[in-house]
Amino acid sequence: MSAQPKTDAPTLDYMSAADRNIELACRFTKLLLDNPELMDRIPYGVSIVFLPEDDPDLSAYNVEVGLHRLREGRDVYFRHVKPGEFPPWEPPDPAVWEKADE
Repeated sequence: MSAQPKTDAPTLDYMSAADRNIELACRFTKLLLDNPELMDRIPYGVSIVFLPEDDPDLSAYNVEVGLHRLREGRDVYFRHVKPGEFPPWEPPDPAVWEKADE
């Protein structure tokens, strides 16, 4: 695994960025499931990097991550995200997992 890129958003640590990006990825997946034709706009094999307009710290962090990936020779797709563009994310009900363990 490669080293974590440096960022211009010192107030945002790796775990906070990861949590926020996971939520964005879940919301984006929900959008794609509801609108599969949107997948045609995304080149195959790219790393998708979200740039949420309403979260400048995460956007700055993610720009650095994307540039780091580019320097590694990877294809990157930067995706600007407007507020409210992705559907809301609802975490699964923990009771569902408890029943699955029974």
